[in-house]
Amino acid sequence: MNALFRTYKDFPIPYRYLLIGGLIGIFIDLSQNFTFYLSMWNDYPFSWLTMTFRFTAFYLSWIILSPPMYKIAESHTDIFQSENKKNLLRWIGWSLGISLIHLVMYSFLFDLFIYLESGVIANWLEKRLLIRIAGNYFASLTYYLLIIAIFFFHIYLLRYLAKEKELNRAKLNALLMQLRPHFLFNTLHSINTLIELDTKAAQNMVTKLGALLRQVIQNKEGYLVRFEEELSFIKNYLDIEQTRFQDRLQIYYDIAAESLDAKVPKLILQPIVENTIKHGISKLTEKGTIEIKSEVENTTHYQQTYLLIHIKDNGPGFQSNPIFSQNEGIGLQNVRARLKQHYQNDYVFSIHSSGSSEGAHVLIKIPYRTK
Repeated sequence: MNALFRTYKDFPIPYRYLLIGGLIGIFIDLSQNFTFYLSMWNDYPFSWLTMTFRFTAFYLSWIILSPPMYKIAESHTDIFQSENKKNLLRWIGWSLGISLIHLVMYSFLFDLFIYLESGVIANWLEKRLLIRIAGNYFASLTYYLLIIAIFFFHIYLLRYLAKEKELNRAKLNALLMQLRPHFLFNTLHSINTLIELDTKAAQNMVTKLGALLRQVIQNKEGYLVRFEEELSFIKNYLDIEQTRFQDRLQIYYDIAAESLDAKVPKLILQPIVENTIKHGISKLTEKGTIEIKSEVENTTHYQQTYLLIHIKDNGPGFQSNPIFSQNEGIGLQNVRARLKQHYQNDYVFSIHSSGSSEGAHVLIKIPYRTK
């Protein structure tokens, strides 16, 4: 009994869809039978009540039997494999049996209605009724095969989507794991450069690196985090870089308050900021600046909301640093790949010159989501 209860409780298709399908079937069959009645010029009146109850009993029986049928379909998805002939025979047996059960349920409900309406009890052994039962059994078997085909499609679709999701998670995990050692190596390199110049500052950087690594390693929120958390990580990272560059690096933030709750891929900004420093700020002899700006954009054409993140610098730009536009390193390749995994084609990741002749402007545009 518990297993039967779980079968109905765990049925993956919402019951309202079954009811809607049943109502559509009742409407189609009523229309078809009434049209047939008109074309035959019959003398007897067409009983809408009787025909409505007949088709209601027919589809209601299928709705009641749908959860066990789905369970049977789940355990017989390999019937088309040649080595599973026994399973195929078992499925054929279930098909004949379920169709017979449906026939009995449908006939009982319809004959009960006839009895309540007219007081006539149907004799199933009568020749005319036996012919009707045989025809109805063929109809039940046909409908069973149609419904089970839909269930097979639904099962295969769910399994395909589950495998796609698992594959995407594996790819995202691989990209994230690729980025972690890359980030660590470059930060350690910065610390190594500073050790000979300022030991105390280097020790301070190691302390800050420890705090950053805790943020990198922990993955309690999955692959997407709030933009506020990602921004906090970038601020800590830039604190380390400012220790290395001292007064030669200034950071400006222009963050829209409504953008803080948006979900963004974890560690999506760090490779961009790292490239900005490596190929832009580090090439300057004068003071370098990095501006990080966020905004929320509502598009009227598609009725969608997007998060825009801008990262600008005053470095040499593209002329002396073609790597920005031609030879993306592992960090930027990682960013592009992860955006593709998360948002398919619904994103923008562009790198172009700033308004002036110098500097680069990186833009990330992704759908605004809070879940």
